[in-house]
Amino acid sequence: MQGIYTMNVEQLLTEAKHIGDAYTANWGALNQAWYDHRYDWARGPSYWYWMERGVYANRYIEDGNAVLDLCCGDGMYTLFYVDKARVVYGVDGDAHAVAHANAHYARPNVKFYHADALRGVWPIAEADVVTFYAALEHFTAADGRALLKRIADILAPGGRLIGSTPLFPQGDGVHAADHRNEFASQEELRKFLLSVFGSVELWTSRWNSQRAEMYFLCRR
Repeated sequence: MQGIYTMNVEQLLTEAKHIGDAYTANWGALNQAWYDHRYDWARGPSYWYWMERGVYANRYIEDGNAVLDLCCGDGMYTLFYVDKARVVYGVDGDAHAVAHANAHYARPNVKFYHADALRGVWPIAEADVVTFYAALEHFTAADGRALLKRIADILAPGGRLIGSTPLFPQGDGVHAADHRNEFASQEELRKFLLSVFGSVELWTSRWNSQRAEMYFLCRR
């Protein structure tokens, strides 16, 4: 009986990984601005890098905090912050992403809203933590700086901006059609963030030979 059970589990895990890998490989062809992170679970424990964002944010989210998750996409990361936070608001400019998030991840203290990050109305006037993952590269330098200023303005005293952006080698061309401002080094990103925030901490995580993710922690 144990042998049959183990065989079935191994078969299910293998099939799930194939499904997850296939989604990732073909995601670009879906013309979908947001990524469904349920497929990352399917890819199995050997692909764990995507969970760094939730772990990193939860290092700085404190009990009772109000959190704004900007450009929240499918909403899975937003749900990662619920254990400590008093309330978490996810905001995304894609109506389909917000509908998906509300269908799968809404909770009494987790709400999702469709709004433009730069010019839309946010559902919170003051946040202890703002999370902003893999989104800065989608804004022009001018718009990105304006958005960072808007974030700084709503941070409560002692508040933190936590986010990330991929690191791209210089002179390599733009890596996605919807990227508007890619960063080639930690120092380039640091200089950009310091134009708005008084304190910037950076950490780079090498995901694979193609991608390194730069994480940032900013305070006013």
